[in-house]
Amino acid sequence: MRGPCPDCSCYRIARPASELLSNAMGSNDTAVLTAIGKIQDDEKELDAQEDMLRARLDQRGQSDWGMRPIMSPYCGLDEQAGVYHVAEIRNSGMQCEQFTTEARPLHDCSTCAHRATPSRSIEDVKQEQAYAAMSSGKAATGNSASMIENLWKEHLQSSANRRANEARDTYQRKGILPAEPNYLDYCRHLSRDGRFVVCVLQNPQATCAFWAPVAATPPAPVPASPVARSALPSPDLTESLPPLQPLVLPQAPQPVAAAASAPAAESPLDRLTREFVEAQSRGDHQQAAKLQMQIQVELQNQNARLEMQSNIAKMYHDISMGIINNMK
Repeated sequence: MRGPCPDCSCYRIARPASELLSNAMGSNDTAVLTAIGKIQDDEKELDAQEDMLRARLDQRGQSDWGMRPIMSPYCGLDEQAGVYHVAEIRNSGMQCEQFTTEARPLHDCSTCAHRATPSRSIEDVKQEQAYAAMSSGKAATGNSASMIENLWKEHLQSSANRRANEARDTYQRKGILPAEPNYLDYCRHLSRDGRFVVCVLQNPQATCAFWAPVAATPPAPVPASPVARSALPSPDLTESLPPLQPLVLPQAPQPVAAAASAPAAESPLDRLTREFVEAQSRGDHQQAAKLQMQIQVELQNQNARLEMQSNIAKMYHDISMGIINNMK
């Protein structure tokens, strides 16, 4: 049986990193869109490079990309052995004898037991809900509406900038981060020794050899945001993006141990928000005003801690990039 490559089960369509990261982040914030746009600009050059490589391989009578292409489709017949065929060359004139339409099992990260899902998205929404609760009670407690709205807007901007920076860093580091991601799923099996392998770039074709079925219980959904996110100023993303290189599958990794399941303790912010709503319900405006101030302090402290962590991560990133550039 023979036929065109797009009809074959071994055919893998191109999955650019910009598309994968955009879908994984699921954000329309201006900062995130700006970061994705800069990745797309870099991918245009990468696409041209792959086109030239494909032409040279055809001239030489070769059909192996030598790596997994990013901007081009390929034949995944031998991808588990690290061989990525140029589909158009291997099946020139539809002469490929391995053509098949037999459905292949999908090894998608969303159904894998090794997937680790960060909780930062849920925590961001909880903070928004806390601001929404304070905003609804500002008249009763006598607090300034503009102060609450400014803090709310600052939180949304910080959240958007964190997402944008994580998308940028994931692309620049080719899907392997030095610290646990805040938003992107990562693989426990392949992550070790301060190397966190981001699922979406490691397994874009749902063909991972380390996939293991997960229990039937679906993950808890992220609660809906109480307000629509408005466009926010873009972060400083003027750094040049290096060309994306193929991901290298770690050899014989030691899995990161999954955290022992235990009932989640109520966070200080959750407790304060709950007590604030209860005080409002019983008409205790004095206690509600006191709790509102405590919530504002807790939110400011959380933002300060996250900003410090982001600055430290950026410092280490700049140092490592400087070392790499000096070695060239």
